[in-house]
Amino acid sequence: MTTFETSRQFSASPAAVFAAIQDPTRLAKWWGPAGFTNEFEVCEFKPGGQWRFKMIGPDGTVYPNESEFSAIEPDHKVVIRHVVQPHFELTLTLEANPLGTLLHWSQAFDDDAVAQAVKHICEPANEQNLDRLAAELGPQTGFRFNDGGAYERYMGKWSQLVGHAFLDWLAPRSGMDWLDVGCGNGAFTQLIAERCAPRKVFGIDPSEDQLKFAKSRLAGPLAEFTQGDAMALPFEHDQYDAAVMPLVIFFVPQPAQGVAEMARVVKPGGIVTAYGWDLMGGGFPYEPMQAALRDMGLTVPLPPSPDAANIDNLDRLWREAGLSQVETRVITVQRTYANFDDYWTTVQGSPMASATLALMSSDQKAALQDQLRERLGATSDGPVTCSGFANAVKGVV
Repeated sequence: MTTFETSRQFSASPAAVFAAIQDPTRLAKWWGPAGFTNEFEVCEFKPGGQWRFKMIGPDGTVYPNESEFSAIEPDHKVVIRHVVQPHFELTLTLEANPLGTLLHWSQAFDDDAVAQAVKHICEPANEQNLDRLAAELGPQTGFRFNDGGAYERYMGKWSQLVGHAFLDWLAPRSGMDWLDVGCGNGAFTQLIAERCAPRKVFGIDPSEDQLKFAKSRLAGPLAEFTQGDAMALPFEHDQYDAAVMPLVIFFVPQPAQGVAEMARVVKPGGIVTAYGWDLMGGGFPYEPMQAALRDMGLTVPLPPSPDAANIDNLDRLWREAGLSQVETRVITVQRTYANFDDYWTTVQGSPMASATLALMSSDQKAALQDQLRERLGATSDGPVTCSGFANAVKGVV
């Protein structure tokens, strides 16, 4: 038996998440991959209940589905048995935590061969399904950067600092077609345009709001932006001279698939490259904030693949993707905030940190600020300097 598993943190309660699954009208809105719609014929949400519906793809193709709700535990678990080909059992488990709900998604196929044949479809589709659930639950229930301006203040400046050092190391030739995977608000895309003399640069990101911000900072024919998934790039084979994933790889649920997709769309002899904060090694620029939260018994949810940017893991991912001339490097950068208030305002631009702070009492927030001041060596009105380090990798197709 082959099982595809993923999970997603939501700030909504288990009861709220369960309600979005239980209500057929709401379920029809978010069920399935991006771009799909549903027509429910029968949806008996009870143990043994039947669920028959048509899933309609973006191209109009109709996919009949028939399942059974095998088990239901209110606010905790839903087990769905897909009774037509391909046969599988999907288990959704809701785990309450201080930040809301951690949803575990486990899709177990009866036939290993069938599972392998549909793996390239199911794994990104499952993530898109959870993206749609996050949208149904409402703002800030799934951790994704949507506010381009807040991201610019929180991470855009860091991105530019490490991006400059990264490009110094990469030393790319001019006149290339670039693909910026997970371009966000376009901070690194802009660096490519300014420093690399590209023929053209393309950016892709799942957030429509981030892309709007990116388009506002890079208007004109040089840059083009598309909404999409890093694990299923909507581009042809051998299309770009270079593909880069800046500060993104730990957000990709299946990093190996993301690297393989970049390699697929880059021309022979082209560059596949990335850099990311060493989250598990203390390299994240806001590690003092997270350490203070841990000391208080609280945590900020980690992205889906927190260890992906470990330097050994990057080297392995690139080599397993069949890339040659693989090299890695550690990049250390510093940033100075005007004062502690500037730092405190900035850190709240993270959807992950803001979700944690929203659940804290005033006394807890005050205690957190005191801890942060001590960790940062911050005076009442003096500047605050922080550092971070990222691991970079490059290889040739």
